[in-house]
Formats: sequence, C-alpha cells, structure tokens
Amino acid sequence: CLPAYPVDAPPEDIEKGFKGSEAAAFYEKGNDYLKSGLCELAIGEYNKAAQLAPNYYGVYNKLGYANYYCGRFEEALNYFRRSLILNRGNVDTIIGIANVYMVLEQEPEARHYFEKVVEMDPDNSASYMPLALIYNHKNMFAESKALLKKVLNKYPRYDSAYFLLAQDEE
Repeated sequence: CLPAYPVDAPPEDIEKGFKGSEAAAFYEKGNDYLKSGLCELAIGEYNKAAQLAPNYYGVYNKLGYANYYCGRFEEALNYFRRSLILNRGNVDTIIGIANVYMVLEQEPEARHYFEKVVEMDPDNSASYMPLALIYNHKNMFAESKALLKKVLNKYPRYDSAYFLLAQDEE
C-alpha cells in the first residue's frame, strides 16, 4: 500500500523549484560522491540538500540508495518511504524498496513492490529479473517464464535470464 501524497505542490513543481538551487548543488555533489563509491560523503551532501529542500523527493530517494550501498538497510527503507510519501509515482524509489526487501530476504514484500513497478510502468524492465527469480522460488514458472522472455527481448545477451529460463523449462 502506497502512502498518500501529503504536500500541496505536485512533484513536478517542486522539482522545477529545486533545479539550480543551492540544494541542487549539494545534491549533485552527493551524486558525484555516490558514483565514486563514497557513500558516507554522499550522505552528508544529500543531508545538506534535504535541509534546504525538505519536500524534494529525489533527495530522499538518493539518501535511500546511499544508505543501501552502505549496508544500512533499515535507514534506506526509511528514506525510500519518505521519498514515496512525497512522490508516490516514483518508480525508482519503489524499485529501491523492493531491492532492500530482497537483500533482507523478505520475498513477499519484495514481490509486492516489484509487481507494483510492473503495474505502474510495464516498460521498466528493472523489476523483471528479480521478480522472475521470486516467481521461480515460488514454483510460479509460467509467470517467471513470461518475465524472462521480456528481459531477453530487451537484453538478448543477458546470460542469467537464459539460465533461469532453462531451469523453468526442466
């Protein structure tokens, strides 16, 4: 169940106001640190951005991913949830939540969020492979096979998908 959208302005308007701001400069610096694998420094920059732009969902999404990469999964979930409260249509945040649940080996929760991504954005293939793995574990081979075929249509050289598809055929 996704939280309600609590802020007065739609996410697009908040994003427009964010661009070019001092908060955006901290955000971009955080992105640079995160790309370099310096998640602690990234978190520091994202926190500065969040102080200046507390209603910008993107900052909390990045804080979620930075904490995820640092192995702080509960904190990551909290930031992803905050991002989702501010913009419930952000598929990237929903994927982040699903990935955290996969790492925590909470497949039912991960499945719920990956299925939500497929429902919201059927062309976004980021959830297909992990969802196919979940279906495979639950002996839902027809569902797994359908997703794997979508993966291979988009990424024909994805060896892991062929491997899982071969397992489904057995």
